[in-house]
Amino acid sequence: HLSYPRDVRLQVKRQQGSQLIESEHPPVRPRVVLLPANPADPLEHSARFTVSTNGFYSIKLVAANGRPNRDADQYPIEAIPDERPTIVISDPKSPKIKSRFTDNLEIQATASDDVNLKGITVDARRMRQNNVDVNSTIQLPELNLPDANASFTVPIDLLKLDTMPEDIVEVYFNALDVNDQNSTLASVKITVVSMAFDDRRFTVLEPKRDIFVAVTELREAVTRLRAVVPGNLEQKARNGALGDLRKAGDDFDEAQPKLTSSMAAVDQAILEAVTAVKKRSISEDWHLRLEVAELTLFSQTIARLRHDWYGALRRHLPALPNDPLDLRAQRAKLAANAVGKMDEVTDLLVTATKDHLTAETAPLLLDYADSLARHQRQYTQEAQAGKTTDVNVWKRLARGEAAMIIEVKKLEEKLIEYTEQFRPPDQGKLQTAQERLQSVREVLKPLVKVDPPEEALLKPAQDLQKELEGLADVIRPIASKQYKDAAGSRRKLEQEVGDVAEPVRQLLKAIERQVGGENKFPKDYTDQAWDAAIKQLQDRRKIEMRMPKSDPSFQDELNTVRDELEDLRKSGDPIVQILAFIRDTLVGTELIHHLYEVHHGIQGMEVGERRRRDASDINTRRAREWDWITERLNLISKEVRTAGLPEIIDIMTGTIDEIRESEEYKVIEKEMIDRKEEGGTFGVD
Repeated sequence: HLSYPRDVRLQVKRQQGSQLIESEHPPVRPRVVLLPANPADPLEHSARFTVSTNGFYSIKLVAANGRPNRDADQYPIEAIPDERPTIVISDPKSPKIKSRFTDNLEIQATASDDVNLKGITVDARRMRQNNVDVNSTIQLPELNLPDANASFTVPIDLLKLDTMPEDIVEVYFNALDVNDQNSTLASVKITVVSMAFDDRRFTVLEPKRDIFVAVTELREAVTRLRAVVPGNLEQKARNGALGDLRKAGDDFDEAQPKLTSSMAAVDQAILEAVTAVKKRSISEDWHLRLEVAELTLFSQTIARLRHDWYGALRRHLPALPNDPLDLRAQRAKLAANAVGKMDEVTDLLVTATKDHLTAETAPLLLDYADSLARHQRQYTQEAQAGKTTDVNVWKRLARGEAAMIIEVKKLEEKLIEYTEQFRPPDQGKLQTAQERLQSVREVLKPLVKVDPPEEALLKPAQDLQKELEGLADVIRPIASKQYKDAAGSRRKLEQEVGDVAEPVRQLLKAIERQVGGENKFPKDYTDQAWDAAIKQLQDRRKIEMRMPKSDPSFQDELNTVRDELEDLRKSGDPIVQILAFIRDTLVGTELIHHLYEVHHGIQGMEVGERRRRDASDINTRRAREWDWITERLNLISKEVRTAGLPEIIDIMTGTIDEIRESEEYKVIEKEMIDRKEEGGTFGVD
């Protein structure tokens, strides 16, 4: 207690060896503010300060005129520490974990304090994608906290927290000491995943759907373009119908912006799909080559549409009214052929991209249904086996079915979302299967809430198992047929667009016609062919460079050939023999590139079979990848025979035939067929 005056300065003295050291305390605040006077004794004042070190403390009172009082007594003060309590989580080892929403987790932790603990609380916050937050206080087992340390285990029932796949659950721990100080932060972040199937796999469909939507809009733009070019354009040119020809040119000008923007939109969608493939390449490396080949084909198709046929139409159609009579018919024929090819190839592109999308959708739906059916079969078989011997059998079944209801509902949502992509007969089958599934789920839903659970739960659980197995049986032949349709539409598009050497073939044809004197306007015709060849090679190289695990030798060769064409064009003396050599070079280069693709496709599948043997996609998408690899082998064998490369024909064809006739090939081929036609899991040694 301090009397008078009010200005007080603290002085700290502490003994250090034989030397007495004096210092002001605290150094940054020499004056201590006095608390209000004691009402019972106005001359009595108090001051409060914090002591952080042991020592002898004395108080000096200083008068207003600066005169100090007599030396005060020294007071030894022992500073007793009181730190914030701490919590350390010992299990799980990582602060971020993944867990199925059916799991009942246990988190182990230790709390400690330098004085004594008073209590521990655990709070959980569930966050959903639509930003729904749910806070919950988790009831801890009763803890006895007489000491400064306590080890404890916290049960986390994710099912009771009403979690779903893709939810985030954050569990926070807080300890309180006897002086009501809170602990430092300790938390575990739980990412909730599916118990059977990660439906985030459906995100791979989004870029494929975007391509199909963009191609559909391109189809509309080409249809409008087709309408502005008269079907009898060549006849009108011969008849000198200049008014009709001018109108066609004007209408073409109006249709061009939509056409060019639509082609650019398809290009952008393809690039975004390539980016998505590259992001997945680390975890799904085995599945890349088929996707890479399909996306490359789509990109190559747009390049041909833009630089070849649209380039020819843009060059020849507007020029028709200004041509002399003897040139109009030839130019009109080129324009009519160009718009006809655009119409035909765009149709093929729509079909190929739709089949590309549906061939990816079907196996995902099949894997989902098949995975849930296997889990449900396990639940019902365990319940059937334990119903007379296990007192907790219905409790466990109810927990499993509560989780299954959530999963089945998500499967139904996927069926509703994607059914419209399939053909009408298949749509009806999928819709009927979805409605039957929903009906059984609704019967099961109230039964899992009965407390305590009863044996009446078993029959609807078995019914759900049958419906899931039935749904898988419905999807399986649809998926198998879709694989074949996608492969067929891809082949048709490849045949129409041509290989990487096709632009040079077209250029060579134009040069040969020029040399033979067939063209009355050789410069227009050949200039367009030069542009088309150079730009298509350039675009092909660009898309190849963006692909994961791209073939650097193929890219270099494309770049070299493009430069050679540009140099040859500038020389002003095009030679047919050189162009023929360049054509053959590209044929051989692409043949080697196909070998590169097959090699990496097989290598990637081998990695998947070795490291991801029980993945759900083992039954379907890998089988489709295998189909593509075998198709590529057949194509290579055919290309070798027709490429005019006699020195490697025997070696290549002999090697390929040896592969296909081997016992290992036949075993794998049979298993891949079984994967598409049967349920279950498979594993290749």
